[in-house]
Amino acid sequence: MAKNFHTDNKAFMLYKDWEDIFQALDSSEEIGELVMALFAYAKRGETPKLSGGAKIAFLMMRAAIERDGIAWEEMCAQRSECGKKGGRPKKYDESGNTDEKAEQTAASADNAEEKPQGINDTAEKSKACS
Repeated sequence: MAKNFHTDNKAFMLYKDWEDIFQALDSSEEIGELVMALFAYAKRGETPKLSGGAKIAFLMMRAAIERDGIAWEEMCAQRSECGKKGGRPKKYDESGNTDEKAEQTAASADNAEEKPQGINDTAEKSKACS
């Protein structure tokens, strides 16, 4: 089921560069109307009836909310698809073993060799973390 950023997303962004827009409005009442309009749009998709500077500011901010919401929907869809696949596929080495088996084999070989405790081979360590 596709996500809808108006109803399913719990957050929306307020950008720092919007401060100048808020400061350009005439009154605290107009700022309050704009903020409530942003919440109504982000949460329920309602387009409010504003006038003057608040209307212009809302139109600019609405575009950013839509862009962020669409990106959120796409991220949810991508994560859902990845989840359906069961996670990242296992990698196989030349002998057909998965990375887990290769790591276990390497760990067994390390234990068989007598190395002083506390000394790590960085090449083996980086290979295991890849």
